[in-house]
Amino acid sequence: MGAPSHKPWKLILILGFFVLAVVALLALKLTSTRPCPLAVRFDRQINGLGLFVITNRSDTPLKFWTLTEAKLKNSWPTYPVGNVLPHSGPSDIGPHESRELVAVLRADGTPVRLSIACDEPWTRWDNFLWSVSVWFQHHSLPRLGRFVSEGKPGHLILSSEVHK
Repeated sequence: MGAPSHKPWKLILILGFFVLAVVALLALKLTSTRPCPLAVRFDRQINGLGLFVITNRSDTPLKFWTLTEAKLKNSWPTYPVGNVLPHSGPSDIGPHESRELVAVLRADGTPVRLSIACDEPWTRWDNFLWSVSVWFQHHSLPRLGRFVSEGKPGHLILSSEVHK
């Protein structure tokens, strides 16, 4: 009897496809962003004040910052990327909890809206990816570090505009 015919290239090919599939799934996971779990709605007006309701639709507590914005010259304020937002806070909101916020409505009828910036808490997986990213950056591989994790993005939510 002859020796069995081994074809290692088949095994290498299968392992190569498996590695590519894992890398592709990891890349999709890292680049996907979830919508913000906070929701805001205008509830009612009371004596020149607007009452907004903020609801946390997630299973985790969140931190958020708020700002009442006025529409000036038919445009809303904009905030360049990388600048600190002028919102006040932070405020905490528990899982599946709602909170009422009061905003002063302008007497001259200028439209206002509530702007909310929120952060989700980091998971153990987020912390692990961030530590791997920092390790790559400290070892002269910043592009690979940014590929692994660029941090966790925050969210900016805007309510509908309200007139007095």
